[in-house]
Amino acid sequence: LGMNTSGLLRGSAATIPVETLDRVVNAILAHGKVRTAYLGVGTQPVRLQAAASANVGQETGLLIISVEESGPAERGGLLQGDTIVSLDGEPVRQVDDLLSLLSSDRVGKAVEVAVIRGGVLSKISVSLGERE
Repeated sequence: LGMNTSGLLRGSAATIPVETLDRVVNAILAHGKVRTAYLGVGTQPVRLQAAASANVGQETGLLIISVEESGPAERGGLLQGDTIVSLDGEPVRQVDDLLSLLSSDRVGKAVEVAVIRGGVLSKISVSLGERE
């Protein structure tokens, strides 16, 4: 079940899953908008060094290239140069992985961000902000 968008564009169609529709409608009813959590970092995918890759069980992570001043990441202690490898135990290999984990139900909640810092795996608690 879901909502089809056929007819909007010639020759293409998309189906929005009912779970997505339900989440969006509930968010609008509760908050007047769809809220999005944010971490306050700029990142780029990087290949992990062999030892780190073996330790975390994945080949890539997200290198933090910028940290928003006074943002959630800075307040939580994340640093430029850290490499994010998971958020609340879910692997983060690409930017899309991180974005999909920043759901509206996590706004204002503390999440555990696993990073590689100086070759050492660390877990840091960060309270997510709300994207304005």
